[in-house]
Amino acid sequence: MDVEIYIEEQTRIVKKYLENTFRIPVAELSKIDTFLEIFLKNILSLKIWTNEVQNNRNSNIFLNSLIYLEEAISNLNQALILGIIGFRIPACVMMRRSLENMVSFLYYKDHPVEYFRKELGTLSTRIKDLQDYLIKYPSELIYSRADEDRFKDLLRELIEKWREIYRELSNYTHGSRKEYLDLKTYIEDISPRDETLISLAPLAEKVGDITNSLLITFFFTAYQSMDETKKSLIRLSIKDNAIKTNIINAFGSV
Repeated sequence: MDVEIYIEEQTRIVKKYLENTFRIPVAELSKIDTFLEIFLKNILSLKIWTNEVQNNRNSNIFLNSLIYLEEAISNLNQALILGIIGFRIPACVMMRRSLENMVSFLYYKDHPVEYFRKELGTLSTRIKDLQDYLIKYPSELIYSRADEDRFKDLLRELIEKWREIYRELSNYTHGSRKEYLDLKTYIEDISPRDETLISLAPLAEKVGDITNSLLITFFFTAYQSMDETKKSLIRLSIKDNAIKTNIINAFGSV
Protein backbone atom coordinates (compact mmCIF):
# COMPACT_ATOMS: atom_id res chain seq x y z
CA MET A 1 0.00 0.00 0.00
CA ASP A 2 1.23 3.50 -0.83
CA VAL A 3 1.63 5.23 2.51
CA GLU A 4 0.92 8.73 1.22
CA ILE A 5 -2.36 7.56 -0.35
CA TYR A 6 -3.29 5.82 2.91
CA ILE A 7 -2.65 9.02 4.90
CA GLU A 8 -4.80 10.97 2.45
CA GLU A 9 -7.63 8.45 2.90
CA GLN A 10 -7.37 8.66 6.68
CA THR A 11 -7.36 12.46 6.47
CA ARG A 12 -10.63 12.40 4.54
CA ILE A 13 -12.17 10.02 7.09
CA VAL A 14 -11.16 12.24 10.02
CA LYS A 15 -12.46 15.38 8.30
CA LYS A 16 -15.83 13.71 7.76
CA TYR A 17 -15.88 12.65 11.42
CA LEU A 18 -15.09 16.20 12.55
CA GLU A 19 -17.89 17.60 10.40
CA ASN A 20 -20.47 15.05 11.52
CA THR A 21 -19.56 14.89 15.21
CA PHE A 22 -18.41 18.40 16.09
CA ARG A 23 -20.02 20.36 13.23
CA ILE A 24 -16.63 21.83 12.37
CA PRO A 25 -16.61 23.64 9.00
CA VAL A 26 -13.43 21.91 7.81
CA ALA A 27 -13.83 23.30 4.28
CA GLU A 28 -13.16 26.77 5.71
CA LEU A 29 -9.81 25.69 7.20
CA SER A 30 -7.21 25.87 4.43
CA LYS A 31 -4.46 24.41 6.66
CA ILE A 32 -6.38 21.44 8.04
CA ASP A 33 -5.01 18.83 5.62
CA THR A 34 -1.39 19.56 6.54
CA PHE A 35 -2.28 19.65 10.25
CA LEU A 36 -4.12 16.32 10.08
CA GLU A 37 -1.39 14.62 8.04
CA ILE A 38 1.23 15.48 10.67
CA PHE A 39 -0.88 14.27 13.57
CA LEU A 40 -2.09 11.14 11.77
CA LYS A 41 1.47 10.11 10.89
CA ASN A 42 2.43 10.49 14.55
CA ILE A 43 -0.60 8.58 15.82
CA LEU A 44 -0.41 5.77 13.26
CA SER A 45 3.33 5.33 13.73
CA LEU A 46 2.87 4.94 17.50
CA LYS A 47 0.15 2.35 16.88
CA ILE A 48 2.61 0.45 14.69
CA TRP A 49 5.28 0.62 17.39
CA THR A 50 2.87 -0.55 20.09
CA ASN A 51 1.89 -3.60 18.09
CA GLU A 52 5.38 -4.44 16.87
CA VAL A 53 7.10 -4.07 20.24
CA GLN A 54 4.41 -6.18 21.90
CA ASN A 55 4.72 -9.00 19.38
CA ASN A 56 8.47 -8.97 18.68
CA ARG A 57 10.18 -11.67 20.74
CA ASN A 58 13.46 -9.81 20.77
CA SER A 59 11.94 -6.73 22.44
CA ASN A 60 12.08 -8.37 25.87
CA ILE A 61 10.07 -5.73 27.72
CA PHE A 62 7.69 -5.59 30.67
CA LEU A 63 4.41 -5.60 28.76
CA ASN A 64 2.44 -3.50 31.29
CA SER A 65 4.67 -0.58 30.29
CA LEU A 66 2.90 -0.46 26.91
CA ILE A 67 0.11 1.43 28.64
CA TYR A 68 2.33 4.52 28.33
CA LEU A 69 2.62 4.14 24.55
CA GLU A 70 -1.14 3.71 24.37
CA GLU A 71 -1.62 6.81 26.50
CA ALA A 72 0.74 8.78 24.23
CA ILE A 73 -1.54 7.85 21.33
CA SER A 74 -4.53 9.01 23.40
CA ASN A 75 -2.75 12.30 24.14
CA LEU A 76 -2.16 12.96 20.44
CA ASN A 77 -5.75 12.08 19.53
CA GLN A 78 -6.94 14.64 22.06
CA ALA A 79 -4.41 17.24 20.91
CA LEU A 80 -5.66 16.81 17.34
CA ILE A 81 -9.29 17.47 18.30
CA LEU A 82 -8.47 20.29 20.70
CA GLY A 83 -6.29 22.07 18.16
CA ILE A 84 -8.91 21.95 15.42
CA ILE A 85 -11.66 23.21 17.73
CA GLY A 86 -9.42 26.15 18.69
CA PHE A 87 -7.91 25.11 22.04
CA ARG A 88 -4.24 25.82 21.38
CA ILE A 89 -2.88 25.61 24.93
CA PRO A 90 -4.78 22.42 25.92
CA ALA A 91 -3.46 20.85 22.69
CA CYS A 92 0.09 21.75 23.76
CA VAL A 93 -0.53 20.25 27.20
CA MET A 94 -1.58 16.97 25.56
CA MET A 95 1.51 16.93 23.33
CA ARG A 96 3.67 17.58 26.38
CA ARG A 97 2.01 14.64 28.12
CA SER A 98 2.77 12.43 25.12
CA LEU A 99 6.47 13.21 25.57
CA GLU A 100 6.24 12.34 29.27
CA ASN A 101 4.54 9.06 28.46
CA MET A 102 7.25 8.21 25.93
CA VAL A 103 10.08 8.46 28.46
CA SER A 104 7.88 6.69 31.05
CA PHE A 105 7.49 3.78 28.64
CA LEU A 106 11.24 3.62 27.95
CA TYR A 107 11.92 3.54 31.70
CA TYR A 108 9.20 1.19 32.94
CA LYS A 109 9.73 -1.33 30.12
CA ASP A 110 12.79 -2.42 32.14
CA HIS A 111 11.40 -1.77 35.64
CA PRO A 112 8.40 -3.93 36.55
CA VAL A 113 8.98 -3.56 40.31
CA GLU A 114 9.05 0.23 40.11
CA TYR A 115 5.94 0.14 37.91
CA PHE A 116 3.95 -1.81 40.50
CA ARG A 117 5.25 0.38 43.33
CA LYS A 118 4.11 3.44 41.41
CA GLU A 119 0.68 1.91 40.79
CA LEU A 120 0.42 1.14 44.51
CA GLY A 121 1.29 4.76 45.33
CA THR A 122 4.54 3.90 47.12
CA LEU A 123 6.89 5.35 44.48
CA SER A 124 7.01 8.69 42.69
CA THR A 125 9.44 9.15 39.81
CA ARG A 126 10.26 12.60 38.44
CA ILE A 127 10.51 13.21 34.70
CA LYS A 128 14.10 14.39 35.21
CA ASP A 129 14.96 11.04 36.81
CA LEU A 130 13.58 9.24 33.74
CA GLN A 131 15.68 11.41 31.42
CA ASP A 132 18.81 10.81 33.49
CA TYR A 133 18.20 7.07 33.40
CA LEU A 134 17.92 7.07 29.61
CA ILE A 135 21.13 9.07 29.18
CA LYS A 136 22.96 6.51 31.34
CA TYR A 137 21.19 3.53 29.77
CA PRO A 138 23.42 0.42 29.68
CA SER A 139 23.52 0.07 25.91
CA GLU A 140 25.27 -3.30 26.10
CA LEU A 141 21.87 -4.74 27.01
CA ILE A 142 20.76 -4.32 23.41
CA TYR A 143 23.86 -3.51 21.31
CA SER A 144 27.36 -4.88 20.93
CA ARG A 145 30.30 -3.07 22.47
CA ALA A 146 31.36 -1.90 19.00
CA ASP A 147 28.10 0.03 18.64
CA GLU A 148 28.03 1.37 22.20
CA ASP A 149 29.60 4.79 21.60
CA ARG A 150 27.43 5.53 18.57
CA PHE A 151 24.33 4.53 20.52
CA LYS A 152 25.24 6.78 23.46
CA ASP A 153 26.04 9.75 21.22
CA LEU A 154 22.73 9.40 19.40
CA LEU A 155 20.81 8.95 22.64
CA ARG A 156 22.36 12.05 24.22
CA GLU A 157 21.37 14.08 21.17
CA LEU A 158 17.81 12.74 21.18
CA ILE A 159 17.32 13.41 24.89
CA GLU A 160 18.52 16.98 24.35
CA LYS A 161 16.00 17.32 21.49
CA TRP A 162 13.34 15.88 23.79
CA ARG A 163 14.19 18.52 26.40
CA GLU A 164 14.02 21.33 23.84
CA ILE A 165 10.50 20.50 22.63
CA TYR A 166 9.39 19.69 26.19
CA ARG A 167 10.55 23.15 27.33
CA GLU A 168 8.77 24.75 24.39
CA LEU A 169 5.49 23.00 25.17
CA SER A 170 5.95 23.79 28.88
CA ASN A 171 5.98 27.50 28.00
CA TYR A 172 2.37 27.11 26.84
CA THR A 173 1.49 25.01 29.88
CA HIS A 174 2.83 27.59 32.34
CA GLY A 175 2.26 30.78 30.31
CA SER A 176 5.86 31.82 30.81
CA ARG A 177 5.63 34.88 28.55
CA LYS A 178 2.92 36.92 26.84
CA GLU A 179 3.41 35.09 23.54
CA TYR A 180 2.36 31.85 25.26
CA LEU A 181 -0.97 33.24 26.51
CA ASP A 182 -4.22 32.75 24.59
CA LEU A 183 -6.29 35.56 26.20
CA LYS A 184 -9.64 34.13 25.11
CA THR A 185 -11.83 36.30 27.35
CA TYR A 186 -15.08 35.45 25.53
CA ILE A 187 -16.38 32.00 24.60
CA GLU A 188 -16.92 33.10 21.01
CA ASP A 189 -13.19 33.81 20.76
CA ILE A 190 -12.63 30.04 20.80
CA SER A 191 -13.29 28.70 17.33
CA PRO A 192 -11.59 26.72 14.54
CA ARG A 193 -8.93 28.96 12.97
CA ASP A 194 -6.09 28.40 10.54
CA GLU A 195 -3.74 30.41 12.74
CA THR A 196 -4.15 27.83 15.53
CA LEU A 197 -3.35 24.98 13.17
CA ILE A 198 -0.32 26.86 11.82
CA SER A 199 1.08 27.40 15.32
CA LEU A 200 0.55 23.77 16.42
CA ALA A 201 1.77 21.96 13.29
CA PRO A 202 5.54 22.50 13.78
CA LEU A 203 5.26 21.49 17.44
CA ALA A 204 3.52 18.26 16.41
CA GLU A 205 6.26 17.62 13.85
CA LYS A 206 8.93 17.90 16.54
CA VAL A 207 6.98 15.51 18.77
CA GLY A 208 6.87 13.01 15.88
CA ASP A 209 10.59 13.45 15.26
CA ILE A 210 11.61 12.67 18.81
CA THR A 211 9.14 9.90 19.68
CA ASN A 212 9.85 7.84 16.56
CA SER A 213 13.61 8.44 16.75
CA LEU A 214 13.75 7.28 20.36
CA LEU A 215 11.78 4.16 19.52
CA ILE A 216 14.05 3.36 16.57
CA THR A 217 17.06 3.79 18.84
CA PHE A 218 15.77 1.41 21.53
CA PHE A 219 14.05 -1.05 19.19
CA PHE A 220 16.10 -1.04 16.01
CA THR A 221 15.86 -4.82 15.64
CA ALA A 222 12.06 -4.64 15.81
CA TYR A 223 12.14 -1.78 13.31
CA GLN A 224 14.30 -3.79 10.89
CA SER A 225 11.84 -6.70 11.01
CA MET A 226 8.86 -4.53 9.98
CA ASP A 227 7.52 -4.62 6.45
CA GLU A 228 8.43 -1.72 4.19
CA THR A 229 5.02 -0.04 4.46
CA LYS A 230 5.30 0.29 8.22
CA LYS A 231 8.90 1.48 8.06
CA SER A 232 7.94 4.02 5.40
CA LEU A 233 5.22 5.51 7.60
CA ILE A 234 7.64 5.77 10.52
CA ARG A 235 10.26 7.44 8.32
CA LEU A 236 7.66 9.94 7.09
CA SER A 237 6.91 10.79 10.72
CA ILE A 238 10.50 12.00 11.18
CA LYS A 239 10.87 15.31 9.34
CA ASP A 240 14.18 16.38 10.89
CA ASN A 241 16.83 15.34 8.34
CA ALA A 242 19.66 15.89 10.82
CA ILE A 243 18.14 13.30 13.14
CA LYS A 244 17.70 10.86 10.24
CA THR A 245 21.35 11.33 9.28
CA ASN A 246 22.49 10.64 12.84
CA ILE A 247 20.36 7.48 13.00
CA ILE A 248 21.94 6.30 9.74
CA ASN A 249 25.41 7.06 11.13
CA ALA A 250 24.61 5.02 14.24
CA PHE A 251 22.82 2.06 12.65
CA GLY A 252 23.69 2.17 8.95
CA SER A 253 20.12 2.73 7.77
CA VAL A 254 16.74 4.12 8.72
